[in-house]
Amino acid sequence: MEEEKKQKRKKRSILSNLIFCFAPAMKKTPVYLVHIGIQAVTYVLLLLLGVGANALIVSMLGKESPLMLLIGAVMTIFLVYGAISWIDTYLQNIISVEYIEMRMGGHFYSVLEKILEISLEQSESSEIRQRMERSLIALNGNDSNGVQGMMQRFGMFFTNVLGLVTYAMIVGSMDIRILLLLVGLSLITVATSKVSVKVYERVKEKLAGYQRIEGYIDRLVDDIAGGKDIRVFGLSDWLIGKYDSAIRQRRKYRALYNAACFFSDFTEVILAAVRDFICYFYLIYLLKQGLSSSMFVFYIGLISGFAKWFTEITSNFVVMKRCGQQVDDLREFLELESGSGGERRIPENQFSSLDITFDHVSYRYEGAEEEVLKDVSFTIHQGERLALVGLNGAGKSTIVKLISGLYLPTNGAVYVNGIDTRELDRKAYMHHVAAIFQNPFIMSYTVGENVTLSGEWDEERLWNVLEKAGVAEKIRSLPDGLHTYFGKDVSEDGIMFSGGQIQKLLLARALYHSPKLLLLDEPTAALDALAEKNIYDTYQKTLEGTSTIFISHRLASTRFCDEILLLDKGEIIERGTHETLMKMGGTYASLFELQGKYYQEEEAHE
Repeated sequence: MEEEKKQKRKKRSILSNLIFCFAPAMKKTPVYLVHIGIQAVTYVLLLLLGVGANALIVSMLGKESPLMLLIGAVMTIFLVYGAISWIDTYLQNIISVEYIEMRMGGHFYSVLEKILEISLEQSESSEIRQRMERSLIALNGNDSNGVQGMMQRFGMFFTNVLGLVTYAMIVGSMDIRILLLLVGLSLITVATSKVSVKVYERVKEKLAGYQRIEGYIDRLVDDIAGGKDIRVFGLSDWLIGKYDSAIRQRRKYRALYNAACFFSDFTEVILAAVRDFICYFYLIYLLKQGLSSSMFVFYIGLISGFAKWFTEITSNFVVMKRCGQQVDDLREFLELESGSGGERRIPENQFSSLDITFDHVSYRYEGAEEEVLKDVSFTIHQGERLALVGLNGAGKSTIVKLISGLYLPTNGAVYVNGIDTRELDRKAYMHHVAAIFQNPFIMSYTVGENVTLSGEWDEERLWNVLEKAGVAEKIRSLPDGLHTYFGKDVSEDGIMFSGGQIQKLLLARALYHSPKLLLLDEPTAALDALAEKNIYDTYQKTLEGTSTIFISHRLASTRFCDEILLLDKGEIIERGTHETLMKMGGTYASLFELQGKYYQEEEAHE
């Protein structure tokens, strides 16, 4: 199966990948390529000047030219060489910065946008996460890797080709036999360069996998929330062991690739030595036949330079080919269908009446043996309050993700105002949906930014929703009010809120965006029973007219809902109002009575 996936992946040409890599620069600042061209010319001129200078000095010494003329010639050569060298160095510095700007300012942004654009269902897929890891490898910043390696090696490759052509024209015009000898022997080295490319193609999947493990452990150790568990349970040695194992495995595959590179490089050095020996032997023969000393020196310089150009062309081509494989991975990820849905939009005038229908919906997670939802059907109309209750793993959160369009059904259909979510423009639909999940999404930015999710806001409206959510007084008491930061990540003056205060802020966020549908996925799970009751009382008062779906395993918090669905193992086993379900005396009634004793004990303790 893995082999079939590899075969389906596109393999683009080096030219195609180069166009892709330079595309951001061509759109913004095409002068980048002009810089590369000028720098290539200056570098070739520097080497030619060095070769010609040696031959000129030997010629002048042979002719016993006057000392002052010799000194003048040397000084002139040094001045010209210094001027060209300064231009070359200046351009190299500019180009090195430009490569980073193209990588970070163009392609890295594209990857971030794609990560945020793909659906939640896609982001949780192991295959797509592997693609994501491979795409990030292509954005590592060095001259032998991915996008930056492709661009920098192209600059070197272009310089090498320009130098080779220039040297070949000069050598060919002087002695075609030497040119044919150089080209013939140099071509033999090309075949060995393919070995490292093939080996890299074999090991890159393994390298990406182990790098992903290392990245995961990096994030895990850096996670403040998980720091307590790591220390309490003494997980340090275990995690370090996992990290060390991933590093060792990655090094093993990297060593295999390095061995292939060494073989290619060693073979190339041997063949280059044979080539140079034959060429030098031929030049010595010509010297004995009457070739001048200055021309001998000039030929030696040209042959040495020719060999250098050819060797570097081969080397840079190999690196570009390998970088091209990484760029292929990047392009494959960027070309991934975003999962944003179809093109059908719900007309704005229809949002005054929002109906959501589950029609025999089933859902199975990737790699799961059985469905987490099984043939679920229900409808929620505009302004209604629906509660989804049940024990953990019953399928409640999956229903929320299906309603919001984050997931698509495996079987059956979810309709929003009669439109299948498979056909719905889910991105446009989500503008009318708000959600508060069990793990609160709070960023280390200001209170105002966290509530409005924007850097600009309507202050009157903002204070109005804070009042409704019951947290305005707390915000006014802060030194910087709406501009107070959460946590210490961005600002040293940031503060922390209690769980109940955070829930009120999240409610204010939902109210500020005036959603037609609000999804509450166990937002009070971390609160005690009394704090939970206060939060739900606030919800009941402030969400009048808004379609609301409550998810909870605590049954007392959903008594005010229009309908309650009790789920067990992905199926609806009971449905009705709280009063109806209590009269039935079934599973819901038993669970409510059992939990009621707990609430009474907790409230008595309070």
